[in-house]
Amino acid sequence: GRSASPDVLPATASVQVGDGATLTASTGYFEAAALTGAGTVDLANGAQARVADASAFTGTLSGTGALATKSAVADATVSCDVVVDGAWTIADGTKPGVQTSGRVFVPASGVLTVTNPDASKAVDCVLAKGVQGVQAPTGVDGWTSTLVADKWRTAFSISDDGTQFMCRTKPRLGLILVVQ
Repeated sequence: GRSASPDVLPATASVQVGDGATLTASTGYFEAAALTGAGTVDLANGAQARVADASAFTGTLSGTGALATKSAVADATVSCDVVVDGAWTIADGTKPGVQTSGRVFVPASGVLTVTNPDASKAVDCVLAKGVQGVQAPTGVDGWTSTLVADKWRTAFSISDDGTQFMCRTKPRLGLILVVQ
């Protein structure tokens, strides 16, 4: 494998890890604009990866390190810890944005961008699921949504069992009063 650090991979780089290939970050951290491919990213010895967009990555993220991302990583196999960056984008909420056998760390505030919402129904979605738990030391009350507030209600929470960071979006139904 190849060890990575900020001076090896520019933060503006798009990194593709092909099927069968392994990118190993053995210490420190690396940044990338995008992570794609179907290979393996091994975050060893507590290494950290900050990736703006990992939505097209379908491989494996593993190791004792952590992935920080602003995008869903719904089609990857993740066993490292995950840090939910202060912004998150989901398309339809049909599957978790990220699911890991490790832990998920959620900051006290962030912005959820929902694309293509169905205005006719409520959507419950799991933004992140961590088998070893979701940690939000100061709560999630500072999270907001890009949905128009007078048309949508959005609520963020941690599941009762402490393993999921969740969001519920629901259209505000108007009242029509007809007087005759």
